[in-house]
Amino acid sequence: ASIFSLMPPTGNTRPRSVISPVIAIPLFICFPRNADSIVLVGGNLFDNPGGIYISNDGGKSFQCRQTARFYGNGQRRMYGRCLARNPLRPDELIAGEDFDGLFRSEDNGLTWTSVGLKGCWFTDIRYDCVVANRVYASAPAISDPPAVNCGSRRVAGFWRSDDAGATWTKLSDSAPLEIVQRGASEELLGV
Repeated sequence: ASIFSLMPPTGNTRPRSVISPVIAIPLFICFPRNADSIVLVGGNLFDNPGGIYISNDGGKSFQCRQTARFYGNGQRRMYGRCLARNPLRPDELIAGEDFDGLFRSEDNGLTWTSVGLKGCWFTDIRYDCVVANRVYASAPAISDPPAVNCGSRRVAGFWRSDDAGATWTKLSDSAPLEIVQRGASEELLGV
């Protein structure tokens, strides 16, 4: 997969870097205080897990900082909202992958710590727009793709953390693929 530069106003693109021809990139985010700092998740269904990658040179090169299972090709592209940045503390990130749970970084992706919830396939992670330090994680009951090298069935559920992802409370045994928050309210919508 490649990272491309979009050159307005023409809309032309030029490649910036190639991570691997077999890595699908479902999501990447830039650091608000430094546009050259990029964190992305990538992987594919067929090879060993991909991981969480960082770049500090605007995407010219990337370094894998955490091995993890992320998908994003074809029909799995919709399962890609699995990386979120805390809007109040931009150095803090949470990533959720297939089966090994949630990972949290407090240094813009340089180091990652497992925060649990193993056995899930996370399709959406969102920081609350209203309540500080609240995060939601969605892991619906999905059987596609099969749990590659996972050894057991996935756990479905919808979780909330009120301490920026350090601990989690299960709110429901079912979960949507994607969630959004309605404006400045605490109401969530899911599909």
